[in-house]
Amino acid sequence: MKTRSMILSILAASLLVGCTAPDADPKNSQQSAMPPSETSSSEPPAVAVNLSQEQSASLFDFSWSLFKQLHDQDKDSLVSSLSAFFALGMAANGANGQTLAQIEDALGVPVDVMNALSKSAIASAQGENRQLEIANSVWVKDLALSNDFQSILKNDYAGEGFETKFDADAVKQINNWVSEKTDGQIQDVVNEEELEDLMLLLINALNFDANWAEPYEKEAISSFAFADAKGNKAETECLMSQEEKYVDAGSLQGFIRPYENGRYAFAALIPTDEKQSLDDALEAVDPAKLEEVLQCPDFREVHATIPSFTLDSSMTLNNALKTIGITDAFEDTADLSKMTDDAALKLSFVKQKTKITVDAKGTKAAASTTVGAVPTSAPEDPEPPVTITCDRPFLFMILDGESGTPVFIGTLEELPESPSRS
Repeated sequence: MKTRSMILSILAASLLVGCTAPDADPKNSQQSAMPPSETSSSEPPAVAVNLSQEQSASLFDFSWSLFKQLHDQDKDSLVSSLSAFFALGMAANGANGQTLAQIEDALGVPVDVMNALSKSAIASAQGENRQLEIANSVWVKDLALSNDFQSILKNDYAGEGFETKFDADAVKQINNWVSEKTDGQIQDVVNEEELEDLMLLLINALNFDANWAEPYEKEAISSFAFADAKGNKAETECLMSQEEKYVDAGSLQGFIRPYENGRYAFAALIPTDEKQSLDDALEAVDPAKLEEVLQCPDFREVHATIPSFTLDSSMTLNNALKTIGITDAFEDTADLSKMTDDAALKLSFVKQKTKITVDAKGTKAAASTTVGAVPTSAPEDPEPPVTITCDRPFLFMILDGESGTPVFIGTLEELPESPSRS
């Protein structure tokens, strides 16, 4: 008889730098949980995934919907929709029936496309000049994973496998693994209490570190008074530049600034009406219009100014995911039968920890998403320059230019904290 006394946890950690091997080898205290991936000893070929226009729009809609559900009025917010996407993608491969259908509907693509996107992203992250790198691992206790589930985790998510006792030593091993994969930015993702009844843990780590295509020179670094959502002001460092991609989303306007190599870019948008709050402007945004103008911005001179800042966030995603349609996975009727025949499981929690630093050098960010489960072209006549000064609450994104998918979405509404890089 299947029991409902175990916990499944899926953790995704994302950051903006390259992955490195942990100082403490997990194999010193953990046993391999599954055979090595066939692609682990060589770089997989980078295969582009051709998404339909509808699928691209659905992926953006998932990112925007998740952000809107988690955004807290008048407060800073930071969400890695890509981290959540990969975590839920792994979970989807263990789901069946209505549970799987709800995850596919919420993410906007079928599970085979989730897997193809993961495999392509991992392959694209190879090489010396990588900006985004991805690592995955599977930790199990007294649980036999199905062959199909293992195969997908190995071949599409390049997952490392470890058997564990989920004890105090495991806490250190798991936290060290995540810390190393996120360049030390995400710490203490699990504790003994969370691991107490755990049977399985999936970890996805995204590491991203990108310099600006055109770094800010010394003369472009100054200071201005930033006014937060409540009207408080503080002098803070600011970065000034001239950009060429202008974004007009109706209630929001801004610019796009590229990172080195051109694939990733930073977007900053402020309310078009200076008297309108950022929260009101966000409510008035048409997501389809926003996606369109981010993918096809106007080529127009922009005099841009943004603050240097660093912020971090920790939040629970359960209610947000239920609101956008993933409900059965949290109920006793959950069907996660493709993961294992040993037990019936249901999701218990989904958490995310994030961090970002924006400065004159570039951008560095990290995210950790934990999912726990218990049983069951240019115009001929250029328009005049636009001035975008982010000295008040604004929306920002890190965008993947190839897929159009936001890696991070956030708002800076409180007085900026001075950046510090590790």
